[in-house]
Amino acid sequence: MSGIQEGDIVDVLCEGRLKDGTIFFQATEEQPLRLVVGEGKLFLALEEQLIGMKPGDSKTIELQPEEGFGSYNEKLILKAPKDSFNPEFKPVQGAKVSVEVYPGKKLVGTITEVDDETVTIDFNHPLAGKKLIFVVTIVAISTDQDN
Repeated sequence: MSGIQEGDIVDVLCEGRLKDGTIFFQATEEQPLRLVVGEGKLFLALEEQLIGMKPGDSKTIELQPEEGFGSYNEKLILKAPKDSFNPEFKPVQGAKVSVEVYPGKKLVGTITEVDDETVTIDFNHPLAGKKLIFVVTIVAISTDQDN
Protein backbone atom coordinates (compact mmCIF):
# COMPACT_ATOMS: atom_id res chain seq x y z
CA MET A 1 0.00 0.00 0.00
CA SER A 2 1.29 3.44 -0.86
CA GLY A 3 1.32 6.18 1.71
CA ILE A 4 -1.19 8.95 2.30
CA GLN A 5 -1.79 11.32 -0.58
CA GLU A 6 -3.66 14.62 -0.75
CA GLY A 7 -7.40 13.91 -0.97
CA ASP A 8 -7.20 10.64 0.97
CA ILE A 9 -9.58 10.11 3.87
CA VAL A 10 -7.63 9.15 6.97
CA ASP A 11 -8.51 8.10 10.49
CA VAL A 12 -5.94 9.47 12.91
CA LEU A 13 -5.19 9.11 16.59
CA CYS A 14 -3.99 12.51 17.66
CA GLU A 15 -2.92 14.32 20.79
CA GLY A 16 -2.35 18.06 20.68
CA ARG A 17 -0.37 19.62 23.51
CA LEU A 18 1.54 22.71 24.43
CA LYS A 19 5.25 22.90 25.21
CA ASP A 20 4.46 22.64 28.95
CA GLY A 21 2.60 19.35 28.35
CA THR A 22 -0.93 20.76 28.64
CA ILE A 23 -3.22 18.66 26.43
CA PHE A 24 -5.71 20.73 24.41
CA PHE A 25 -6.96 18.10 21.94
CA GLN A 26 -7.32 14.32 21.78
CA ALA A 27 -8.67 11.93 19.18
CA THR A 28 -8.63 8.43 20.68
CA GLU A 29 -9.10 4.86 19.45
CA GLU A 30 -12.74 5.14 20.53
CA GLN A 31 -13.15 8.34 18.49
CA PRO A 32 -10.38 8.80 15.94
CA LEU A 33 -10.27 11.98 13.89
CA ARG A 34 -11.43 11.47 10.30
CA LEU A 35 -10.22 14.03 7.81
CA VAL A 36 -9.63 14.55 4.12
CA VAL A 37 -5.94 15.35 3.74
CA GLY A 38 -5.50 18.82 2.27
CA GLU A 39 -8.89 20.23 3.28
CA GLY A 40 -7.54 21.92 6.42
CA LYS A 41 -9.96 20.33 8.91
CA LEU A 42 -7.13 20.22 11.43
CA PHE A 43 -4.31 22.48 10.19
CA LEU A 44 -2.97 22.42 6.63
CA ALA A 45 0.63 22.45 7.89
CA LEU A 46 -0.11 19.35 9.98
CA GLU A 47 -2.03 17.60 7.20
CA GLU A 48 0.88 18.13 4.80
CA GLN A 49 3.09 16.22 7.26
CA LEU A 50 0.78 13.19 6.95
CA ILE A 51 1.61 12.74 3.25
CA GLY A 52 3.48 9.47 2.73
CA MET A 53 2.56 7.99 6.13
CA LYS A 54 0.96 4.52 6.30
CA PRO A 55 -1.37 2.82 8.81
CA GLY A 56 0.53 2.24 12.04
CA ASP A 57 3.01 5.07 11.40
CA SER A 58 3.42 7.65 14.17
CA LYS A 59 4.99 11.07 14.06
CA THR A 60 5.44 14.10 16.30
CA ILE A 61 4.70 17.35 14.48
CA GLU A 62 5.42 20.81 15.86
CA LEU A 63 3.53 23.78 14.45
CA GLN A 64 4.69 27.36 14.81
CA PRO A 65 2.02 29.86 15.98
CA GLU A 66 1.38 31.15 12.46
CA GLU A 67 0.69 27.55 11.32
CA GLY A 68 -1.80 27.01 14.15
CA PHE A 69 -4.02 29.65 15.69
CA GLY A 70 -1.91 32.59 14.54
CA SER A 71 0.29 35.08 16.32
CA TYR A 72 -0.98 36.88 19.38
CA ASN A 73 -2.46 40.20 18.22
CA GLU A 74 -2.55 43.13 20.66
CA LYS A 75 -5.13 44.82 18.41
CA LEU A 76 -7.64 42.14 19.43
CA ILE A 77 -7.73 43.45 23.00
CA LEU A 78 -10.66 45.77 23.63
CA LYS A 79 -11.08 48.12 26.58
CA ALA A 80 -14.73 49.13 26.84
CA PRO A 81 -16.48 51.40 29.32
CA LYS A 82 -18.58 49.40 31.78
CA ASP A 83 -21.58 51.61 31.02
CA SER A 84 -21.53 50.51 27.35
CA PHE A 85 -22.84 47.09 28.40
CA ASN A 86 -26.36 46.04 29.30
CA PRO A 87 -27.03 47.11 32.94
CA GLU A 88 -27.74 43.48 33.93
CA PHE A 89 -24.32 42.39 32.65
CA LYS A 90 -21.94 41.67 35.52
CA PRO A 91 -18.43 41.27 34.06
CA VAL A 92 -16.21 38.68 35.73
CA GLN A 93 -12.54 38.11 34.96
CA GLY A 94 -12.09 34.86 33.01
CA ALA A 95 -15.65 34.79 31.67
CA LYS A 96 -16.31 34.29 27.96
CA VAL A 97 -18.35 36.93 26.17
CA SER A 98 -19.84 37.07 22.69
CA VAL A 99 -19.95 40.41 20.89
CA GLU A 100 -21.82 40.99 17.63
CA VAL A 101 -19.46 43.02 15.44
CA TYR A 102 -22.01 43.24 12.61
CA PRO A 103 -25.25 41.38 11.85
CA GLY A 104 -24.59 37.65 11.80
CA LYS A 105 -20.92 37.95 12.85
CA LYS A 106 -19.99 37.41 16.48
CA LEU A 107 -16.60 37.32 18.15
CA VAL A 108 -15.97 35.40 21.35
CA GLY A 109 -13.50 36.86 23.82
CA THR A 110 -12.31 36.39 27.37
CA ILE A 111 -12.64 39.09 30.00
CA THR A 112 -9.09 39.63 31.24
CA GLU A 113 -9.55 42.62 33.53
CA VAL A 114 -12.38 44.49 35.24
CA ASP A 115 -12.05 47.75 37.14
CA ASP A 116 -14.49 50.42 38.29
CA GLU A 117 -14.85 51.95 34.85
CA THR A 118 -13.64 49.54 32.15
CA VAL A 119 -13.85 45.93 31.03
CA THR A 120 -10.90 44.49 29.08
CA ILE A 121 -11.73 41.70 26.63
CA ASP A 122 -9.17 39.63 24.72
CA PHE A 123 -10.51 38.33 21.38
CA ASN A 124 -7.39 36.32 20.53
CA HIS A 125 -7.86 32.55 20.34
CA PRO A 126 -6.69 31.08 23.69
CA LEU A 127 -3.88 29.24 21.85
CA ALA A 128 -2.80 32.19 19.67
CA GLY A 129 0.94 32.79 19.83
CA LYS A 130 1.68 29.27 21.08
CA LYS A 131 3.65 26.45 19.48
CA LEU A 132 1.47 23.36 19.09
CA ILE A 133 2.84 19.83 19.35
CA PHE A 134 0.85 16.97 17.82
CA VAL A 135 1.56 13.27 18.18
CA VAL A 136 -0.29 11.48 15.39
CA THR A 137 -0.76 7.81 14.53
CA ILE A 138 -2.41 6.75 11.29
CA VAL A 139 -5.20 4.21 11.84
CA ALA A 140 -6.66 3.83 8.34
CA ILE A 141 -6.50 5.33 4.86
CA SER A 142 -9.31 5.37 2.31
CA THR A 143 -9.79 7.02 -1.07
CA ASP A 144 -13.55 6.38 -1.05
CA GLN A 145 -15.56 9.40 0.15
CA ASP A 146 -18.50 7.08 1.00
CA ASN A 147 -16.46 4.78 3.26
